[in-house]
Amino acid sequence: MRSRLFARLGFLLFAIITMAGGMSALGAEKPGQTDYLAGLDALSNSKWADAIKSLGAAVDANDEEAGYHLALGIAHLANGDTKQAVAETTRAYRLDGKDQTIRRWAAGAQRYAGDAMAAAAIDSTSDYDGVQKACEEYSQALRFNANSPKTVADKK
Repeated sequence: MRSRLFARLGFLLFAIITMAGGMSALGAEKPGQTDYLAGLDALSNSKWADAIKSLGAAVDANDEEAGYHLALGIAHLANGDTKQAVAETTRAYRLDGKDQTIRRWAAGAQRYAGDAMAAAAIDSTSDYDGVQKACEEYSQALRFNANSPKTVADKK
C-alpha cells in the first residue's frame, strides 16, 4: 500500500520539488543538478535506494540547495528511514523556511516521526484540533480495548 502511494506521487513530487527551487532557471546548471534529476527520476519509479544515492550526491555537491535536501528527505521517508527524513527536511526548512512546500514536508516528517510539538513549531497548520482529537480518541480506544473483559480473558 505504501509503495503504491509513493509511486502515485511521482509526478506530483517532481512538481513540488521544482517549485521548491531544486531546478535552476533556464541556462546554467547548478552544482549537483544532474544527480538531483536522476534522484527525482528514481523517486518517481519507486527506486528508493537509487534515489537516496543520487540525491545524496546532489546534496554533497551543493549543500545549500533546500530543494535537494527536501527531495532527499522525501526519499528517506519513502524508504522508511524516518530519522534521516526528519534530518533532511529540517535542513531544507533551515535553508528556506519561507517556502510553504518545504515547511509542510518538514512538519509532516516530524509528525510522521511522532513529534507533534516539533511539527507545530515548523508549521502551525499541522497542529489542528482534528488531529489532536483523533489522537486522543485513538488512545482512549486502545486503553479501553486493553482493559476490556474479552481482552483480559484472552490473555489468560
